[in-house]
Amino acid sequence: MHRVVAGSLIILLAGSVPRAKCSGRCLCVGERDPVKAVAASSAVFEAVALAYTFDAPMTRDSLGNDWYHVPLVVGRVWKGVLSDTVTIQTPSPAGACGLSFTPGGHFLVFAVEGPRGSLAATVCSLSQEWGTADSTVAQLGAPIY
Repeated sequence: MHRVVAGSLIILLAGSVPRAKCSGRCLCVGERDPVKAVAASSAVFEAVALAYTFDAPMTRDSLGNDWYHVPLVVGRVWKGVLSDTVTIQTPSPAGACGLSFTPGGHFLVFAVEGPRGSLAATVCSLSQEWGTADSTVAQLGAPIY
């Protein structure tokens, strides 16, 4: 029962964010088109991670899901009003659809509004390492800043 509830939380969090390759118990649903993914996201931006996912502070929600709070330096922005740094919440990358951030890692992030107004992202969005994001970035058009 706990697995079904936890998986449902991830699917709800992903909402209409795009579907991506997932492993373990992660089941992703959502839009793969970058333009539609921007519309479904609260923020879309380029970022450099300042910590490993598992080294970042972690909180546990009321359903028992672990959420890691990873600090990122923001680069270009396609959607959302962001500061120079932001903390993104992501579940465990070990089967719970979380992103595997590494210090200095360069990412394209599609985030939705998470618990208490924070930003959250999972592998179920189009969030990905920058090195694999060329075609997605090309479809996003010019950043807003």
